[in-house]
Amino acid sequence: MHDSWADGKASRTDGRTPTRVRGESPGLAAWYIVQTKPHKEAAVESLLRSIVAEVYLPRIVERVRAGPTMQRRISPLFPSYLFAYLAINSLGKTVRYSCGVRDFVRFGGVAQPVAPEIIEAIRARIGPQGVYEPPPVRFRVGERLQINEGPLRGLEVVFEREMNGPERVAVLLAEVQLAARIIVESNVLSKA
Repeated sequence: MHDSWADGKASRTDGRTPTRVRGESPGLAAWYIVQTKPHKEAAVESLLRSIVAEVYLPRIVERVRAGPTMQRRISPLFPSYLFAYLAINSLGKTVRYSCGVRDFVRFGGVAQPVAPEIIEAIRARIGPQGVYEPPPVRFRVGERLQINEGPLRGLEVVFEREMNGPERVAVLLAEVQLAARIIVESNVLSKA
């Protein structure tokens, strides 16, 4: 295997695309997007923490079905991707061939740095813990809704009020002569 960098153009005799970026000064660190193998983001994050200056894996709280109930799960915001701050000339190959890493995100066959402003914008929206929790859905008093989960699935209801925060709400059954109030989680409702 032979690398040729003297003319400013990257080439290899083994046919693989090189990791280095043309024109980059040795030792100059930047943010790069690392693509991981499926479901290996946390393992790669842990491994890269011992190799590169900084690793950023933004996460999101998701609601997922587990049998008949919904549960909260923390998942990567960008599945199979994370951000790494490194000098690609010196650490690019080490990162690229680390366990669980598929490759760097490339354009035109070249690993492209990400502007630091993009990383800061993501961090500002997600918060200091690095986990984004989407706000619960808010409804207006009197708004007609439909229950989407559980034993009352498909029933139309009328929004009455929030109960101890926006995650639990009181609704009135819309189809019944008797005004029956029920308490449900706001995430099981949608506009009718």
